[in-house]
Amino acid sequence: MLLKLYEDKGQTFKCKLKIEGAELSKAKARMVLSGTDMDYIFNGVITKNGNCNIKFPALENFNSGNGNAVLEVIVENGIFEPLKMSYEVKKHNIVNVSEIQLNDDKASPSVVINEIDIESETKFSDNGLIKENISSRDHKLIKEIIGNYNVLDKKVKRKMANKIKKYHPDDGIVKWSKNVFNNVNSFSSKLCMYAIQNK
Repeated sequence: MLLKLYEDKGQTFKCKLKIEGAELSKAKARMVLSGTDMDYIFNGVITKNGNCNIKFPALENFNSGNGNAVLEVIVENGIFEPLKMSYEVKKHNIVNVSEIQLNDDKASPSVVINEIDIESETKFSDNGLIKENISSRDHKLIKEIIGNYNVLDKKVKRKMANKIKKYHPDDGIVKWSKNVFNNVNSFSSKLCMYAIQNK
């Protein structure tokens, strides 16, 4: 099993925990990444429903490109390691893993994990950018353009922003824009117009 993490965007590791023989409210979770130079610990949050979320920022300056990852669940002064895998840091993807279970003796708490997912922090959300009832083709196109922009390097984003400031869309693209965007003067709107006009 391989955990894929990324240099250019943050992500959230998610799993469902079931703890038997101990109080879920007192449990803690963290992901430990062991590289060649040092270990990195990312603390997580466990909700009362057993949902565990561990946020990873964009790992642009991460010293180790690969190593071992261990999910640690701390319950009643004991540490369980229900999930162990390799990890690598690169440019982006999504990981889905099915059920994993840790069995301990009956006298001790046990931890069950399922529904594991890595969720991108740059999932498309229009946040009122686009009008209702636009075509699925236009929605897909806008999602793709904004998604591609979100994963660009900071320097490339700055260059793109400067181009957008100087950009003057032609009449045809302005007409299209008025039909799909609530605000044709927003940066995201102009970014989409620029990308389409310069395909």
